Amino acid sequence: MVKICFVTTVPFGLEHFMLPIVKELHKTGKFDISFVCNRDDEFAKRLPEWIHYFPVKMKRGIDPGFLRIISQLKRIFKKNRFDIVAYSNENASLYASIAARLAHTPVRLYNQWGVRHRNMKKGLKRHFYKTIEKVICKCSTDTRPQSRLHQTLCIQERLITEQNSKVLGLGGTIGVDLQDFDIAQKAAWREEFRKKVSLPSSAFVFGFIGRLTKDKGICEILEAFDKLEDESPLVYLLLVGDLDVNNGFSEQDKKIIGSNDRIICTGRLPKEEVKFAYSAMDVYVHPSYREGFGLAIQEAGAMALPVITTRIPGASEVLVEGESCLLVPIQSPEQLYLAMADLLNDPEKTKSFGAAARQRVEREFERSKMVGRQVEDYLDLASRFNGRTSC
Repeated sequence: MVKICFVTTVPFGLEHFMLPIVKELHKTGKFDISFVCNRDDEFAKRLPEWIHYFPVKMKRGIDPGFLRIISQLKRIFKKNRFDIVAYSNENASLYASIAARLAHTPVRLYNQWGVRHRNMKKGLKRHFYKTIEKVICKCSTDTRPQSRLHQTLCIQERLITEQNSKVLGLGGTIGVDLQDFDIAQKAAWREEFRKKVSLPSSAFVFGFIGRLTKDKGICEILEAFDKLEDESPLVYLLLVGDLDVNNGFSEQDKKIIGSNDRIICTGRLPKEEVKFAYSAMDVYVHPSYREGFGLAIQEAGAMALPVITTRIPGASEVLVEGESCLLVPIQSPEQLYLAMADLLNDPEKTKSFGAAARQRVEREFERSKMVGRQVEDYLDLASRFNGRTSC
């Protein structure tokens, strides 16, 4: 049995992104599987009995107790003699990559879900986060960039090499479960959800799903929408997610959302209800400053929505510009407005882009295909050694 351990800061990443892959790994009968993340007793209860769970106190952001965390992880890795330690999430990857190297773990896999420093202005903050990325990559034996553009840029920055990195398919993680995102139910879900949140059936709805923060481009969406709603009485904006006033989202922006009857903000929805929100939209808007790959864009495409997103690695690679999406520069509310107006005023283009988006997701990002690629990759990593191998 190959002993493999997956590490993230909080349980969310393990439960939503890794568990579908891990279940398929378990079916092969070749892996003994462990999870490490911040303590969450409810999460532990939901885990299958065949997953070993090691809670380690970690939190988002730089933890002043990082030496304690690294030491604790090292003890866990050495005691259990893992063959593979895989990590994602910036903080967990820093701690786990160092600890796994100190523990002489043979395969140290960095699932590189985005590179934080890339869109920062030059200065101490950018240098700090780039240094963290260098340390993680240096301590890892293998990296899996989220997209081909991410891989190219990381090679150019000498963070990784072609030899120790690989992009699986076109990129991404687990893709979309098309049985769950059932396109045949879209019309019924659309009508039901619009009634629930008081959206007129005749409205043309632009939407966003995710954390409402500055780096997701929410300020640009609000500015573009403010101009657009003056031109059309039928245009609405649907925002699904938590307002994050601690991450560049101002109180003034919060007031704008709360005072505008044509901006519907639902807060965070349960995972099983997200597909209903997509169904209520006509266009999905995602002007993020940085992105690993963009699962939300894949989900929007699965519900046959045309997408407007930014010309950045990851987000710009999910769909095809001019066929199923429009691309705009980051932090450009004027260009975002023009793209939104383009689709608002061209129903045929909107319909064509949506159909093409669905076809693209079916072809490239269907969940069983995506998970299959991940499982094949872990089997390939495991084939490097027979039984116990030392570093």
